[in-house]
Amino acid sequence: MQRQNINTPWNSNKDKDKLCVLYKLGTFIKLPKPIVNRTSDGKGQRFSSHRWTSRLALERAEIISELLIETEPEWRLYEDLRACGINFDLSPEKVVLQDPEVPFGRVWFTLENGIKIRYAGASGYVVKKMDRLEKYFMRLEDVIRIIKT
Repeated sequence: MQRQNINTPWNSNKDKDKLCVLYKLGTFIKLPKPIVNRTSDGKGQRFSSHRWTSRLALERAEIISELLIETEPEWRLYEDLRACGINFDLSPEKVVLQDPEVPFGRVWFTLENGIKIRYAGASGYVVKKMDRLEKYFMRLEDVIRIIKT
């Protein structure tokens, strides 16, 4: 909606006609278990940028970095990499508004060897190697096979 139609207790210096996304929050629900502020290796983690996440991530995350994993295909990738004993870091991309009917991942899974993987929505998974060459795979099994070789 237009910024001028959004009532806030503060003044805005944005263009009054600029379109903004307005979120209306429902009742707060306590999570069944807390999301711990630590990394996978047990260290405390600073989370200093504004991010949003999905309900799925709120329901599944055990540590704060897992809040970056928003879609079910990303969770499958996360769990498969961990099951294979492959070490990785999660590297978030800039947050952009996306079509809810065609979700894609906003986080890169960066492996120790420099390979990066991201869920690319309808295009499957994109794997970026050190030479910056990108390859797309529709099946997660193919992604796991290619990074294990």
